[in-house]
Amino acid sequence: MSVAGAHIAFVLRRIDGPSLESDDSVTLLRFDGAGPLATPVDAARVVAWIRACGRSGFGEQPPAAAAPTALDLVVETAERLLAYLHGRAPSPVRPARAAAGGYLLSAAAEAVGRRATQIAIAFVAGIAGIAGHAAPLAPERLEREIGQLRGRIPDLAGNADPVTPLIVAAARELAIPCRRSRIHPGTLVLGEGKRQIRFDRSAPLSAPTLGAVVSPDKLTTKRFLAGLGIPVLPVRVPVDAAEAVRVASDLGFPVAVKPVDGTLSEGVTLDVRTPDDVAAAFAVAAAAGTAVMIEPYLDTPDFRATVIAGRVAIVMRRNRPYVVGDGQRTIAALIAAHNDDLRHGRARFPAAYPIAIDAEVRRTLAGAGLDPETVPEAGRQVHVRTSPVRALGGFPTDETRGTHPDLIRLFERIAQVLAMPIVAIDFRAEAIARSWRDQRMAVLEVNARPGIGDLDGDRLARTLLRAHFPEPAAVRLPTVLVVDPDAGRGFAAARAALQDVAGLGLSGPGGIVLDGFPAGTGTLALAAAHDRIAEDPAVGVALHWTTPEGIAERGLGLARIDLAFLAPAGDGGRAAVAALVRRRADRVEPLPEGPPEARVAAVAAALGRFLAG
Repeated sequence: MSVAGAHIAFVLRRIDGPSLESDDSVTLLRFDGAGPLATPVDAARVVAWIRACGRSGFGEQPPAAAAPTALDLVVETAERLLAYLHGRAPSPVRPARAAAGGYLLSAAAEAVGRRATQIAIAFVAGIAGIAGHAAPLAPERLEREIGQLRGRIPDLAGNADPVTPLIVAAARELAIPCRRSRIHPGTLVLGEGKRQIRFDRSAPLSAPTLGAVVSPDKLTTKRFLAGLGIPVLPVRVPVDAAEAVRVASDLGFPVAVKPVDGTLSEGVTLDVRTPDDVAAAFAVAAAAGTAVMIEPYLDTPDFRATVIAGRVAIVMRRNRPYVVGDGQRTIAALIAAHNDDLRHGRARFPAAYPIAIDAEVRRTLAGAGLDPETVPEAGRQVHVRTSPVRALGGFPTDETRGTHPDLIRLFERIAQVLAMPIVAIDFRAEAIARSWRDQRMAVLEVNARPGIGDLDGDRLARTLLRAHFPEPAAVRLPTVLVVDPDAGRGFAAARAALQDVAGLGLSGPGGIVLDGFPAGTGTLALAAAHDRIAEDPAVGVALHWTTPEGIAERGLGLARIDLAFLAPAGDGGRAAVAALVRRRADRVEPLPEGPPEARVAAVAAALGRFLAG
């Protein structure tokens, strides 16, 4: 990068902890000569830098150095920017211990760290008045750069749905190995190797269960449950709008019109009361699914029961959003006030999403003889939607304690007959405290990948993972590390001798071999290599062959090592690496001297013990 006509070169690499630098993963930043960045920055410009950092969201703390150079401010800006991008507080920048002249920043992907450093150089050069950078980055350009950079951050939680972060947090709390899948994007791998279970949101992806196959089709689900004595509503499948009107008349108004295979309430119209509305609802449902179904609309409260590992974990009532009249404001104004209250944390009920005035809101109001411009009398509660879905402004309340034992037994039976490790059962009932036999009650559908974040999501995620991982330590992959100054020849000999060993994941300077199959060439850092090996469900033992220099440069990156083989270390850097490995390994053995085949023979004998176990 060029500053004031001079080329500024820097080296940035991620070091996976534990390492010679830190127990945690860090980013090493080292400049090959500071050039114009060695310029001292006067007090006025330091104040300008502090204020610019504050305006950009990086915090207004003064720099650590009492009389900073531009380089000092660049390093601090890079750390603040990385912390801001990752949603965490910035760490104090500290000098590297093993890499002379380097600085240690928070851990980040290398591409992200490099771009953050480039942005920091431009940011500081303008503020410090270095020639060629007379003005700081324009706010709109800085915001654009940060937005582009944020999109490049690999996020374990996926940056997508609300369930995955709950699973990630629960795995960390329970000390269950958890990583994003590199070969099945969008899923998480919990556990390692043969001991892993892959998760798609809340659903464990083991062998397909009956419920996972049946539940996406509402018709198949209803037929199956009805055959086992589970209360469901009668359903018809019209082929066009005209038949839909006839079906609704036969069933009796009001009805519910839904796509057979829709998700997230897309295409669903509830409480349909006229032939014209049936025809319109049919068109909406047909656009959202492969076929349309019509069933009676049960005008009772709406509930969801979530069953995990055969036991009811929570029963929620799903409440429709509403406003309360004050005799002065229109319903539209009351909705706007509710949305504003929601943003400021003072809403009347604990919704998570605002209410938008859409076709469903207008239809719901019209059914009560109202419209958005109606001024309801003071104290009147006006439900503005028929649907209680949280994403549309509805809100849940916990009804588990008051749920009748017969209902609990019903929900657990559904999970049992569908063989589902987790299932959310949507149902309607007149009263949650009464037996299903003594009231109007029906199961509407079951969900194999339910959202668990509506209420008490942290507890539900822990319950789910405890059910699948009763002994978290047992799901870690046994790991053998060989630290060999001649790792190139050692790995080649190991690959030739061990390539047919079933269940072995092998990494080294020549690439990765998974259960006998080559899975990549080149040398990866130990942490990245272990991620690749741990994701293979056929692998039972991980064997990493590396050099002392590789660990010094990239870090150990292994939380635990069952067995390590160490060559004589001597003094200096190799001795420091050996000490690091000894602290992390359960057992350490000397690596035999002599030809590579002798080293491989010793390692192979140890592997036999792990593979047999």
